Amino acid sequence: MRLADPLPPRPARARARLSAILTCLASGRPAVVTVGGPPGSGQHALLRWAAASALHRGIPVRTLGPGAASTTMPPDDTAEPGRMPTATQDGPVLYVAENVRATDQDTARRLAELAEEVHALPVALMMSFDGSPAALPPVLATALAGPAAPLRTDVVLPPLDAPAAAALVEQVCGTPGDEPFVTAATRLTRGNPAVLEEALRRLVQGGRAPHATALPEFTAAAEAALADHVARVLDRLPAGHAAALRALAAAGALGLPAVCRLAGLPADDETAVRAVLEGTGLTTPALQPPGLDAAVRTHVLACTPAAERTALHVRAAELAHTTGAGAETVAALLLDTPPLAHPWVLPALRGGLAAARRAGDHPRTAALLARMLAEPLPPAEHGEVTLHLAAVEAVTAPTAGDRRLARLLHDTDTHGTGTQGTGTQDAGTHGTGTHETGTQDADTQDAGTQGTGTEETSAEETGAPLPLRAADLALARGGTDLVREAVADARATARGARRDGLLALLWAEAAGDGDDAAGGEPLPPQPRGAAQAAVRAWHLAADGTDRATALRLARTRPAPADDTGALLLPRLAACRALVLADELDEAESALDALLARTRRHHLPAGTARVLAARAELHLRRGRLADAEGDIAECERALPPGSRHAGAAAHPMALRILVDLENGHRSRARALAAAPAPPGPRTGTPWAYLLFARALEAAADARIPEAAELFEETGRHLVRRRAGNPALLPWRSLAARAHQTLGDPARARALVTEELQLARKWGAPTAVAWAELHTGRLAKTDRTARMRQAVAALRESPAGLAHAWALADLAALELRGPGEDWHTTAPWASELSALITAHPCSRLAATVRELTEAQRTPAPRATARLREWTSLTQAELHTATLAGRGHGNRHIAELLAVSRRTVELRLSSVYRKLGITGRTELCALVRGMGE
Repeated sequence: MRLADPLPPRPARARARLSAILTCLASGRPAVVTVGGPPGSGQHALLRWAAASALHRGIPVRTLGPGAASTTMPPDDTAEPGRMPTATQDGPVLYVAENVRATDQDTARRLAELAEEVHALPVALMMSFDGSPAALPPVLATALAGPAAPLRTDVVLPPLDAPAAAALVEQVCGTPGDEPFVTAATRLTRGNPAVLEEALRRLVQGGRAPHATALPEFTAAAEAALADHVARVLDRLPAGHAAALRALAAAGALGLPAVCRLAGLPADDETAVRAVLEGTGLTTPALQPPGLDAAVRTHVLACTPAAERTALHVRAAELAHTTGAGAETVAALLLDTPPLAHPWVLPALRGGLAAARRAGDHPRTAALLARMLAEPLPPAEHGEVTLHLAAVEAVTAPTAGDRRLARLLHDTDTHGTGTQGTGTQDAGTHGTGTHETGTQDADTQDAGTQGTGTEETSAEETGAPLPLRAADLALARGGTDLVREAVADARATARGARRDGLLALLWAEAAGDGDDAAGGEPLPPQPRGAAQAAVRAWHLAADGTDRATALRLARTRPAPADDTGALLLPRLAACRALVLADELDEAESALDALLARTRRHHLPAGTARVLAARAELHLRRGRLADAEGDIAECERALPPGSRHAGAAAHPMALRILVDLENGHRSRARALAAAPAPPGPRTGTPWAYLLFARALEAAADARIPEAAELFEETGRHLVRRRAGNPALLPWRSLAARAHQTLGDPARARALVTEELQLARKWGAPTAVAWAELHTGRLAKTDRTARMRQAVAALRESPAGLAHAWALADLAALELRGPGEDWHTTAPWASELSALITAHPCSRLAATVRELTEAQRTPAPRATARLREWTSLTQAELHTATLAGRGHGNRHIAELLAVSRRTVELRLSSVYRKLGITGRTELCALVRGMGE
């Protein structure tokens, strides 16, 4: 197979050096020249150019070696076998030898003899080769280091730089390439002229010009050209060196001695092998010892016969194991082997799995779990590994993960030997206190215990049988028709507690979808098991009925024989019920525990669901920084492209709301205007998205649009028996829009209905919020009624609702006759504290607009107290909040720091201001408004 070898463009320095040598030769001065570089760099073409230049000058040219048959130069017919060629009586002679690295021993000897005698003859010897001089035949390398050394000139052609690549692009394409194209082309072809030329010819054949818009096509062409180039390089290498290159591709991470061993080469050949490998131009300098990047490695292995390739991978993995390589290295090599059934394989794969999980490398995690499934495993362990593979495929290959879970639900052989209908389980599968029989939590183990220890987890965490956990995991990502059908089919054949658990999961995932959510089968009025109790609690909370019963059910602990208590979706439903009931501290603790569990067991879809729920809780409490952190982590745990439509709307809505409250108006506007996730627009997640879009429209003063979206939110929720105003207060916000649009009757009807429903539910926050808006529309005692509602909200855990209620009250009082900012105290003081905590928030912007409209600036502590100029911004925020009467815990929540940080800041404030404590600080802060 002939290796492409174009003459590189603009080789000015190389040509100049060779021209100078030919000029000296014409005057009888001898020389020895080597022209090297990676294969395809144009060294052989440059040699032929020198020969043609010599002929043009009238210098005779003779060729030696196999290159004579592949050039237009005449061979040396005067040379007798075994005899050194000599110069003619007519003048100097140029001898050329192409690709001397691949020459036969006889030609190498003749070249060596000529090199040793060239100093006494009017002769120039020019030789080209692939790679570096270290890869030359030993006899020739010795001769070049002897008498010929003073006459020797080495010309090494480097990879193309951007100007040279641009010249080749224009030469092949007939038109200049733009800068992005040339830059990318140089990178994709590694600056190799042969690869670049071939890729460009393929591009031109496809009718494309060298512009950035053609980069996708050029990338494919470059890959194909690189594959051909690798095949040619392998074809030209001696058998032993080709084997070394293949061994490097299979096991480069083991080091060069192992590569030589796999290639069957002596250990003392390591230096020569290194030179040969580096001389191929395929290795990457940054990867040691000489390494191959992924593309070249793939092409080298693709050029290896399948049986030989498989055997090489197996030998590499076995060598890594026997030489004591780390588990991560052995696992990486095992990814390319067939099943081996050796006792060391699974522990090594678990070690690699631990490292991949620690690094958050989902593709590698999935590959290792899939490789574990190829090994012989007991049915129960096979099911566990399958479950964890499907969990990570929620990120890497969602559709494949759904199919895998559906098969897991249908395949009774992988369900372990749990007793159907009793809720019990076989002690040999799920009752051993280990959640991951085959894939224990690797991040809790070190390499010395891989595959031998078991994770210590509670019975509550490990109690659910595999079918229930598979259904829980499948539905956590939103649930496709395939998943729902698989769960429904599994429920049809299940009995007892397992059937009850599957029914609870269907209702938990499809909450708010109506009576057909579980094939028409309702949850029983008296829930059977902790999972049904939790889901029933959420349904009562969403409907806004019987708060006491909802709280009792949400707090239900699983009985000893109840194996449904650890399921994610029911526990999440219980947390959401607690939130609507104003039990935010309890809900937050439960969500923290649930989040720790999903992270510990590496469940990306479950982690994303819990983070979204906790972000909503933080938003309700007014912890904007925490809400931003959780929603951002939710998006990382399960990117939007990996979510099912049924689950995508809720995080999208929360992102809009968080951006809106944090003052990122343009980002919130863009996301609200973006197309909705594809799929059915059902359930409460879709209502959240409608509500978020409505709130963004209201903030942007698009009042008619906001009114319609709030009303649509309500229609959607009411149809699905989710009318609790604690869920989404759409009625009061729609009433504000209708009032602005001149429809007070509709506004009063909405706030009256919300107040009735809020009182029926009984959560203090919902009642106070409804009373606030009822008072806002009242014809008499408006200020007093709103102050009473604000006071009630102050005692509730809903920090954001309290903040906006304060803003409403301040706006009302500022509009009164003779009112200014100072007469609105203490509401103004509380608002000032909230603005200090979140100076860029939408609330802060609203308050600034209020004060500017009144032409009265908001209070600033630094106006009167010059000593405060010594405080840092963080200390100033903390001191202002403390001076307004907020406790350290509340300040820590507002500023998203620890209580210890608050204490340290206050100590620094006292020292800088020369005061003794909080009492003096409060007096100073009160003085700011005077």
